[in-house]
Amino acid sequence: MSAIWGIVALSPDASVPEHSAQLFESTYKKSCKIDRYESVSATDALFGCGIQYITKEAEQEQLPFRHPERGLLFTADCLLDNRTELIDLLSTHGYNKTELTEAPDGTLMYYSYLTFGSDCVTHFRGLFSFAVWEEHTHTLTLFSDHTSARSLYYIKQNGLLAFSTRTEPLLKLFPNVTPNINYQKDFLLANASVIYVFPGETPYNEISLMTPATRLTLSADKTIPFTYWAPGSAPQKKCRSAKKYSKHFLELYDNCVRDALRTSGEVGISMSSGLDSTSVGVLAARELAKKGKMLHSYTFVPYYPVTPPSHTSYIYDESGLVQEIAERYPNIKTTFLNNRGKNPFADVKLCSNILEIPYKAGTFPNHYEICTHGADRGCKVFLNGAFGNRSVSFGDIHNILYDLDCKKKRLSTLVLIHRYAKHERISRKKMLSRTRQSFRGFRAHMQDPFLRFIPENIFLRRTILEDYNIRERFSGNPYALFSGGYIDHETFLQQLNPASLFMYLGVYETQFGLRTGMVLRDPTKDTRLLDFCCHLPFSMYAHYGMPRWLIRSAFAPLLPASVLEPWSRHSFLNMDRMQRIKRDWTSIKPELIRHLSSGLLDAYIDKERVDAFIEAFAAMKEDCSVPMSSLSALEGLLCFLLPE
Repeated sequence: MSAIWGIVALSPDASVPEHSAQLFESTYKKSCKIDRYESVSATDALFGCGIQYITKEAEQEQLPFRHPERGLLFTADCLLDNRTELIDLLSTHGYNKTELTEAPDGTLMYYSYLTFGSDCVTHFRGLFSFAVWEEHTHTLTLFSDHTSARSLYYIKQNGLLAFSTRTEPLLKLFPNVTPNINYQKDFLLANASVIYVFPGETPYNEISLMTPATRLTLSADKTIPFTYWAPGSAPQKKCRSAKKYSKHFLELYDNCVRDALRTSGEVGISMSSGLDSTSVGVLAARELAKKGKMLHSYTFVPYYPVTPPSHTSYIYDESGLVQEIAERYPNIKTTFLNNRGKNPFADVKLCSNILEIPYKAGTFPNHYEICTHGADRGCKVFLNGAFGNRSVSFGDIHNILYDLDCKKKRLSTLVLIHRYAKHERISRKKMLSRTRQSFRGFRAHMQDPFLRFIPENIFLRRTILEDYNIRERFSGNPYALFSGGYIDHETFLQQLNPASLFMYLGVYETQFGLRTGMVLRDPTKDTRLLDFCCHLPFSMYAHYGMPRWLIRSAFAPLLPASVLEPWSRHSFLNMDRMQRIKRDWTSIKPELIRHLSSGLLDAYIDKERVDAFIEAFAAMKEDCSVPMSSLSALEGLLCFLLPE
């Protein structure tokens, strides 16, 4: 993998600044763990690359490439999953197969561009972003991978165009950028899993982020985007029975995980007790065991003991279930971390500076601690299953029932309820009545959800909606604003291609990876799995009334029954944060007051309500539910104030 950057002069009266190479390289050296830096100049252009030695081939990487005869400059940030297929393809176009076998991934991509031009991107599978400068046409073309797993920012200003894996050098080259007010409001109003409501936008008006599966051609007077892939576009094998679907799914999933393990270093995983990361973990452990390698597993656990209520399906401490999995797979080496008991506010500045965007998920400091421990142990690939709830482990019974109800398939609805109720030992009559009533209420609410909108963040003022079209901003993705509810099959297909979430996850994976010297990988959003999920009959996700049937049926022989049941169990991280914050409140309080009094957010927040909450917090009980959401709201506000 790499960090890539470049700057080109698109207009005749513009020129590449002489200090560009030094500026880019020094900026990356300050914040990234990179093994080697290279840069190449051409007419009106400079390209650079900071190479990480993730694989043995990467040590021989020659990026950037220059082709003087064609007037071409090429650089890439890449880790290919289909090297074998690509080598076979290139060998039929005159390249020596033996030499290709030892070639780095960037070289294979460069040869592919020379051979197929811009269409080369359709032959790649894996993680990548790359750039091509054509001197004769003064055109720069940027490419992103299918799910934006590798971030790439760009800015076009004053006849110059620059791109970079991180925004920091772009801000130094173009210091006159202005804040994107709509982005700020999007962030504050959207739910916790959403950062990019308008895909491509960033906190700065002039800087854009490459959207998924995009080829972007830029010249002095034109910007031409082209989307080269969408989930479901690849034909799929049709199976004749549920059992065969399950078998095919497991084989496909196994291939996706196997391809993600290519590295010359160790492999780690951020593993909870949920079905997403555990399914990735056991498949990885089986494959690594064949090579005599360990899988280094890291799990966040509470610093203070927390006992969940007996009526809840959440699990607060996952160490027991993770240990049970490790007992079945001896090459899984478990480590349990708790960010040394630090309070959630302690690392807001650190994580915001790494990500270069504000964030709401208070677990990012935990993820960063996990990544640094993995890197210290020699991990070069670090796995997770963050997208799994939308792909491999999808299957809440109520979504399947909602789809049947929308399509007025009464008999199928009754049959599914009968099977589910029998399995769960609940009343069929009561379930039928409650689900239909709930569906009616949900439809009524979603007919015009923007009409009665009230921000979830209790500290926001209603005036935040002035000079801001919330209906326009969120119309393409209302679930970014209104969390919860039901989805039918059509909405499910849309959610398998969520540009906003892909870009959010891509920023996290790219920036944490650059910081720690690893590549973060999520096989649950592999394009092959996304294509499979698009074509799978919707009823299969809760086949025969069994929620999350696809993953539970496939992994029944591979995971302990305690992990597979109950199906509705969810992890709840940071449940002890109230204790940690209360412990440190005397030092946290003055810092909160100081930052929130800066005036930067006065146009958005109800300062009196914020002050009242801060003053009353010390007396609040730890089991009070209101402070939890309020603390999350405060963390989101601080992300605007603390980064440098």
